[in-house]
Amino acid sequence: MQYYIIMSKKRISVVSLVLLWIACSFQAAAQMAQTPYSSMGIGSLNPQGFASNQGKAGVGIAQSSPWFINNLNPALLSNVNLTLIEVGGSYDGRTVHDEQYSQFSGSGNLSYISIAFPIMAGKWTMNFGFNPYSNINYRINQGTSPVMTGPLAPDGSAYIYRSQSLQGEGGLRTAYWSNGVRLNKNFSIGLKASYLFGFYTREQISSYRDERAFDLDPSVAEEAFRFSYLTAYQDKISVSDLAVQLGGRYRGKIGEKKWLNIGLTYDVQADLSGSREIALERRVSTGNPYAPEVIRQPILDDPGYTTDLPAKLGVGLAFEKEYKYSIALDFTQQDWSNHLQNSGSDAYSLGNAYKLALGGEFTPDMFSVRSYFSRVAYRAGLSFEQTPYLILNDNGGSTNVTEMAVSAGASFPVGYNFLSVAGAAGVRDGGDNAFRENYFQITLGVTFSERWFIRRKYD
Repeated sequence: MQYYIIMSKKRISVVSLVLLWIACSFQAAAQMAQTPYSSMGIGSLNPQGFASNQGKAGVGIAQSSPWFINNLNPALLSNVNLTLIEVGGSYDGRTVHDEQYSQFSGSGNLSYISIAFPIMAGKWTMNFGFNPYSNINYRINQGTSPVMTGPLAPDGSAYIYRSQSLQGEGGLRTAYWSNGVRLNKNFSIGLKASYLFGFYTREQISSYRDERAFDLDPSVAEEAFRFSYLTAYQDKISVSDLAVQLGGRYRGKIGEKKWLNIGLTYDVQADLSGSREIALERRVSTGNPYAPEVIRQPILDDPGYTTDLPAKLGVGLAFEKEYKYSIALDFTQQDWSNHLQNSGSDAYSLGNAYKLALGGEFTPDMFSVRSYFSRVAYRAGLSFEQTPYLILNDNGGSTNVTEMAVSAGASFPVGYNFLSVAGAAGVRDGGDNAFRENYFQITLGVTFSERWFIRRKYD
């Protein structure tokens, strides 16, 4: 049995796009807007599903489509009989509230790339991909207070004020290799091996500002600059390691073109290793805000730093009518209680997390030749999540940070390809005396489909 590959201008352009995305992704900054909850653990966990999943609340453990890549359960890859390439980008906007103030921030970037192709059509499909795993992006202002031990004005008030803040950036990314194998018409199994890597930096900053620096008298301003500086307690962590996910799916026929699907995934606990550096920096103003004088005092240099990603269990149930509609329910659970974390504040901790999501999809007439919009796949969903973040109370107890969201989306056919759009809006709330977030996310994905491997008919 021999196969050959036909290279076309279209495929060359697609490969060029993939290489461009990979080059840009290594230079990209945060994938999510600022959120104070990313100061905890390894940060905010990014959705692992693609645009076709995110339009229906992220479900996909039990149900998939042969026209889209499923990144949630490797066992479902066996449904793919064509070569598929998916590229996606997202925009995340968040408004963070506390008891007095609110602040909006937004961030957009390229998010994922995935390539799947059948090794044995209908039996074994392989998949490679790259996408963000977690994100750290926050800046928390803790207030400004006068420094009465410095120079004082004639009326006894302070010239120097100290502002304190917490900030951090970075996150983890994953490059993965997945395989889905169909054992028979009812059962499929899958394996996903990922390489997790990344770094993140957290800082506790105290900034000292002398109000006399704005004086018109040059001699007074020069003296004030000596009292204008900041100190930063800086914690840098860099980690990497391998992670494994196992998947299974049962598919049983219950009527004419109607199927019941049951999916199961298990992420094995991953032990991340790397290095950690802690230092105290004093950054003195030189008149050029982009080139301050930095005095660095190392505190810790640990080349044997380790942390972990706890095991994760996922269960999915889906009912579908072929080429028409589907409805799916997913449940995931992951206990972060024993995760080694450095939150930067004693007010935060991590605990057990779970998510319940319900989503559906409807295509009026996939094979319609008269109505374009009848061939569009429409999606919607809702979800409730108990996040791993805990807010510690004054009485020694804790409050779970919860998240509720609704979503909608659609996939528009463009020839044999698809343009997918998904939007979600939600609320993340930690209760009294904690931050509340209102957010929205927009994801745009493009799916290219071709048949790369063709069996020779003549030798």
